[in-house]
Amino acid sequence: MSEVQTSLDIFEGKPGNLLFAYNQDALQQNKYYTAGKLTAWSILHNGPGIKCLNQHLFQMMCGRTIDLSKFDLETFHDTDVQQRLEKVLYK
Repeated sequence: MSEVQTSLDIFEGKPGNLLFAYNQDALQQNKYYTAGKLTAWSILHNGPGIKCLNQHLFQMMCGRTIDLSKFDLETFHDTDVQQRLEKVLYK
């Protein structure tokens, strides 16, 4: 599963706190699909799944309601995204 985290170029961020990257080339090459398939196979066979995702992202993907008031905007590497989120959060 560590290969999924590092070699497919579909994540960005710090290790253990990754978010999905916006990568059109990876999308066209089905890398997101491949990562999902490998993760599902790992979980199906009692493997580790993928443990690198940001905890807030993972909770939202599981359908849980979470408190985003403590979310660190610096999780996003793109400063433009950070600024846009600040506008949404603080207006």
